[in-house]
Amino acid sequence: MGAVNGQSISAINWQLKDRYPGPCGPRYWLMDEGGGIVVRGWRLELNGTPMGDHLAVCRTVDEAMSWIDAHSG
Repeated sequence: MGAVNGQSISAINWQLKDRYPGPCGPRYWLMDEGGGIVVRGWRLELNGTPMGDHLAVCRTVDEAMSWIDAHSG
């Protein structure tokens, strides 16, 4: 896992875990997909099983964090 914008995705995900706790782990987490930063989060399957899902693809970590802040309401 490489560094992105001076911070590692791992360190950012630790911050997200504390800032946005959820019933199945952190409500949001980031993945470096090479061409962009993917914001992931939980959705519930029809049977109520939680499943991680891509919520947004952003160009930078800052853009991803802004997306999370705007949608965390």
